[in-house]
Amino acid sequence: MAKRGIVLDNSSSVFLAKLGLIKTLAGMFNLITTEDIKKEIEEGVKEGYRDAHIRMGFIQEGMIKIQKPGSLSQIMKEYELHKADASILALAKETDYILATEDRQIRYLSKLLKIKNTNASILIHFLYKKKKLSKQQSFTLLDLLEKWSYNKEMILKIKQVMQNE
Repeated sequence: MAKRGIVLDNSSSVFLAKLGLIKTLAGMFNLITTEDIKKEIEEGVKEGYRDAHIRMGFIQEGMIKIQKPGSLSQIMKEYELHKADASILALAKETDYILATEDRQIRYLSKLLKIKNTNASILIHFLYKKKKLSKQQSFTLLDLLEKWSYNKEMILKIKQVMQNE
C-alpha cells in the first residue's frame, strides 16, 4: 500500500520543525511542499531563522520533497491568493493529500475545495493515537505550541479529548 501524503504549508512546517516532528511524520507520510513555500523557507534562512535552516535541511535530505502543482492560476485568480497559498491548495487538490496549515483562511478554502486539512496540534494528537508520542510528550508539545501563541482554543480542545482517552 502506498504511503499517504501531507502537503506542508510554511506555517505548519515551522511548528512541526520546532517541535521535532518532521522525521516522525516523514516515516509515516510522503511530505511534500511547493517551490513557492521553499522560497519562503529560503528567505527565513537568509534572515537567520533556526527553524528555516532545519526545514531546508529536510528538503535537501529529501524528507520533504518539492512538487509543482499544475492548476495554480485558476485558484490564484478565483480566490485572489498569493502564489504560495494558491500553490499548496492546488498541490493538495491534485495529489489528494492532506493539507497541513495553521492559516484559518487556507483551512476555510480547503474545505470549500474539498481538500482534507490538518494542523500541528491535530498531528500531535494523531501521533499520540498511533503511539509515536506518549501522553506526557503530547501535552508537553501542546504546551510549547501554546507558549508560541498558537491557537489556544484548539489546544484546549485537543487536551480535553486526550484527557478522556
